[in-house]
Amino acid sequence: MEFRSEIIHKLLDMGCCVEYYTFGVEGIYTPYFNLPQNTPTDRQRIQDITELIDEGYIEMKNLGMNDEQIDMLLIENTKRLLALPE
Repeated sequence: MEFRSEIIHKLLDMGCCVEYYTFGVEGIYTPYFNLPQNTPTDRQRIQDITELIDEGYIEMKNLGMNDEQIDMLLIENTKRLLALPE
């Protein structure tokens, strides 16, 4: 696995959420903190997500995610992250 994957694993192990919202933006060279950054391709992003699923960060059945997992990623995580203190 690449170095960035190790960082993602550490973040997930600490309970952080990670996102992959840049699908469709492939291989663009952008300066970030005066350092070069090459964005991964969609294929690389999908491979990363598949590895996380295979490693147990998200369980997968029959080569696809079930409704509960999709709800967890898209709804429950969002509710938790955007919740206001009472």
